[in-house]
Amino acid sequence: MKYVYVFFASVVLSVINCFLGSGYIYIGSLHGFKLSILSALILYLVFTFIVLKKSKQSNISWLLLVILLGCLILDLPVHILDFKNTLMSLLDLPCRWLAIIVAYFCYRWQNYMIRLFSLVILYLIFAFWLTFEGFDLWVHKLNFGTFTGKVIEDVAENDIVFTNELGEKKSIDQLHGEYIVLDFWFTGCRICFDTMPNFQKLYNLSNSNKVGLFSVCCYNEKQGEDYLTGRKVLSERGYDYPVLSINIKDPLLQNLGVSAMPMVLIFNSERKLIFRGSLEYAEDFMKDFKCKI
Repeated sequence: MKYVYVFFASVVLSVINCFLGSGYIYIGSLHGFKLSILSALILYLVFTFIVLKKSKQSNISWLLLVILLGCLILDLPVHILDFKNTLMSLLDLPCRWLAIIVAYFCYRWQNYMIRLFSLVILYLIFAFWLTFEGFDLWVHKLNFGTFTGKVIEDVAENDIVFTNELGEKKSIDQLHGEYIVLDFWFTGCRICFDTMPNFQKLYNLSNSNKVGLFSVCCYNEKQGEDYLTGRKVLSERGYDYPVLSINIKDPLLQNLGVSAMPMVLIFNSERKLIFRGSLEYAEDFMKDFKCKI
């Protein structure tokens, strides 16, 4: 009977964990999947340790198995049936498994204070790193294909052509700047508009000889948009950085790996693609290159 209670307690804990990750609960600025990850790492650690501590006459292996089944029974089928669309929350499951494993070692090492203390400290460091930085790397990987945005890709320069505000075709070789930073967006992307103030700040601070920053509006002809749409939208919002345009159906976007927006691409002086990712990571990337923007 004890195993049944432990199983249902683990299931309830899983439900609580999912609720914390729903986005409706805030602990300071922490919410959503980040809160879910941190809560999984802490709640299952404490729960498993308490269960093991109070179950002296029980089979430890069976208890661990029951706790594991309880934390999997609701979420694992969802991930199996809709794996691609649930990748964002996938980290939650291994976090629960890790918490259970660490709790077991805490139980085994409870009489070895130095060993126990070291394990707990390392675990907490990892928990907070994963919550506040590791998860962002995971999301970046899902959205842009790399954890940090760093790539090295040769692209046929003559094939990279955009339309400027005057309706003229411009290849990437004709754009001014040792480094070329392209920020891709489209009018139906709310997140794209949220990043525009930061791009304006970068443009205001940029060294135009070193870095050429260009917004790239991916216009949709079916919605009556054209190469003038980008400039119009930006001007209405008070942004004055240069804008290029490209048809959102242009195969060049696929060739460049622009599969999600907003997305920033950075080309070096040889016009090799060296970065593909978010604007935030792009800024850090350029700082690493000691390039003032």
